[in-house]
Amino acid sequence: MAKKSNKPEHTPGPWMVAGAIGYGIMISSDSAHIAVVYGSGVTKEAQANACLIAKSPKLLLACKLAMRLISDKTIRDFMEDAVEEAEGRRLT
Repeated sequence: MAKKSNKPEHTPGPWMVAGAIGYGIMISSDSAHIAVVYGSGVTKEAQANACLIAKSPKLLLACKLAMRLISDKTIRDFMEDAVEEAEGRRLT
């Protein structure tokens, strides 16, 4: 059985909103293009979606750190499910 790595399989953060490209908004890291958010042009909603995606590595880390402090089983199980889904260890 292969040893589980603590290194994330996704592109490491930080990710940032790189700006508008055509009808979309680019999300990038220092080493790669991550995603483009498309919609009906560059709208406030598309910008908000791009910001949410760009902050997902930071939110994932915050969730993992907070789980160390959570003793309530219901909340901890919810957070563990979210982390597993975010890391692709379990499909929704």
